[in-house]
Amino acid sequence: MQLLNVVRGGSLYQDIPSQYPLALKHRSSRHDVSVRRSSRLGEILGRGVISVASSHHQAVKEVGRGLVVSAAAPDGIVEAIEDPRLPFVLGVQWHPESDRRRAATRRLFAAFVRSAGERRI
Repeated sequence: MQLLNVVRGGSLYQDIPSQYPLALKHRSSRHDVSVRRSSRLGEILGRGVISVASSHHQAVKEVGRGLVVSAAAPDGIVEAIEDPRLPFVLGVQWHPESDRRRAATRRLFAAFVRSAGERRI
């Protein structure tokens, strides 16, 4: 997600604890994420709030060109971005690979595989 944002001209908080003092603990923790229901991510997950495995000290500061925020932590830290104009450009800040048994993770990976299968080369 961070690379996608920077490639699109966005910026990052290089160190959340020192640059965003009111932030939750985002490194080696779990926290809730509010998902915008009208986003692609919201359509995939079908929920407003999910609990995620978090482990990062950087985060999106300024959102890059053509991207929109589709999820955020309660402290305002961006947790997912997407490009609604393209079929499947979606980045999440959390670590779904650490939560393989969670329904939200299974839906996210299934949507990615389905979208990849629909593309013709």
